[in-house]
Amino acid sequence: MKMENFTGTKNILGLAMTLGEYNKYRGWKLPATEDPDKEGYLVEYEPVKGEEPNHKAHKGYISWSPKQAFENSYRESGTHLQRMNNELADLVEKAGKINTFQKTKAHAALDKTARRDLRIQLKAMREYADALAIRLGR
Repeated sequence: MKMENFTGTKNILGLAMTLGEYNKYRGWKLPATEDPDKEGYLVEYEPVKGEEPNHKAHKGYISWSPKQAFENSYRESGTHLQRMNNELADLVEKAGKINTFQKTKAHAALDKTARRDLRIQLKAMREYADALAIRLGR
């Protein structure tokens, strides 16, 4: 069996909750091999048309995610400022990756047009990041 790579893009609701609290909330007995104090989050996914939620108090599917996995995957996005900060952080990260790539042999092996297109892309990303930073500074 070969698993493929996927990148997630979804909106969720999250609430900090230990594994023990989550199991109590669900009405489940925590297995003896699990740590009830393990930090994490109750996660609620957006409802899927035609599918029933798995808990009566929620509209979407709920599950529990360990703290580190959750925080590596999600950032707060409840306000427009949080969403702009997230977008700026993504742009800075992606521009940094392009900048790093430009110093590699793989970049040098690209044809002249591909290298030019990458420079144009990076310039546009930097200008967009600057615009976001200006807006966030106000």
